[in-house]
Amino acid sequence: MVVADTATLLFVLQPDASAPLGDDGEPIPKCRERVELLLNNLSDAGVRVVVPTPVLAELMVSVGPGKLQLLGEISHSAAFSVVSFDQIAAVECACLKDPTMSRKLGPKDTKAKVKFDRQILAIAKVAGAHTLYTDDKKLIARATANGLKTVRMQDLPLPPEPPQGQLEFTRSAADAIATVTPTT
Repeated sequence: MVVADTATLLFVLQPDASAPLGDDGEPIPKCRERVELLLNNLSDAGVRVVVPTPVLAELMVSVGPGKLQLLGEISHSAAFSVVSFDQIAAVECACLKDPTMSRKLGPKDTKAKVKFDRQILAIAKVAGAHTLYTDDKKLIARATANGLKTVRMQDLPLPPEPPQGQLEFTRSAADAIATVTPTT
């Protein structure tokens, strides 16, 4: 099993979502296509995507009026597994290593966000996930400290370009060219 955070799954729901920045400081191109390819590849391999309930809540808030449709699609899809923050996850959350815990919160961090991230990680560990798809640097640090592999958007492969079409060069086309060729 793998886990995807809100920002990763959001590209499937909101094609106009802002792309994260790559290591070069530029927005990562074709995020939606990358995530769709990832989900297709995981589905083909029989790997389920864990959607922690905190992620589901964020997704439902972000889609606006389509909340119930989204909930139905995710809940009834064989590709996704919605996993709750339960008692076992609470114990796991309390035991997580957090390399960022001793530092002062940054301007974009809140205690609620830190708790949300820890809940996502605890759910991932309880579900037996081995990989987390995220671009959140602090979540990456926390996941890595707790033995989860992380994959950023820029590391997702681009879908292959469609093959270039070939023109059919039939005998009639050759005849047409021959008739246009000037004679001297």
